[in-house]
Amino acid sequence: MQTPRVFIPQVVERWDADNDRFEPVHDFSSAGEYGMITTILDRNDNPMFLARMTTKIKDALKDFEGASDYFVAVGDPSIVAICTGLILRRSNTLKLLKWDKRTGRYIALQISV
Repeated sequence: MQTPRVFIPQVVERWDADNDRFEPVHDFSSAGEYGMITTILDRNDNPMFLARMTTKIKDALKDFEGASDYFVAVGDPSIVAICTGLILRRSNTLKLLKWDKRTGRYIALQISV
């Protein structure tokens, strides 16, 4: 059995002027408890060019395993929509990690259609 993965569409970053570099907005370390973090798009991938991104997203998700892999809905809404659509087209189940700010951790939800 393969190690579960946690798919993240894109890592949202902001400019940190003090350190003169981009820094991630979210900390995904607790999501790593569910599996190996796998980022779908790179920093240089521009969501304004969805046709180019769709091919890359399809390739990244081609072996997404609905029974063991997880998805974190973060980033550009159009990218999140494409990812979830592709996953649910192949599998009727999506295991989603949702941030719970009360506990400061991700919780797993299962969506079945």
